[in-house]
Amino acid sequence: MEKRFIESFSLLKGGKTLLLLVFLSFGFILGQVLTNYLLFKAFQIELSFWVGLFLLLAIQVSNLPPSVPGQIGIFEYAVILALSLFAIPKGLALSYGIMLHLVAYIPKILLGLIFLQSTNLSLLKIKS
Repeated sequence: MEKRFIESFSLLKGGKTLLLLVFLSFGFILGQVLTNYLLFKAFQIELSFWVGLFLLLAIQVSNLPPSVPGQIGIFEYAVILALSLFAIPKGLALSYGIMLHLVAYIPKILLGLIFLQSTNLSLLKIKS
């Protein structure tokens, strides 16, 4: 198993594969920052795209210590702390954090349930 893991890194030697991986990684990060920014606009919060990047970094740092599944509470607290640096009131920041959390997690949960159904498994089968 360990040997296969190490061998998988040999795929990165190819320039095309590495370039594609870097491109997709930046695209994924850009999508997350754009989500933050568009949600700023939806909440009529006048902050820049770069604050969206800062918020993403703050949320990722809050993910480092172990916590409850789904980062419930910690995610929102990180959003409140990050946005307080830009004079956003705590109530508005909490509302924004809850909505961002929903926007980030509901699609993952729905896709997970769809793919779970397509594998002929159920939550009860997995539990046992």
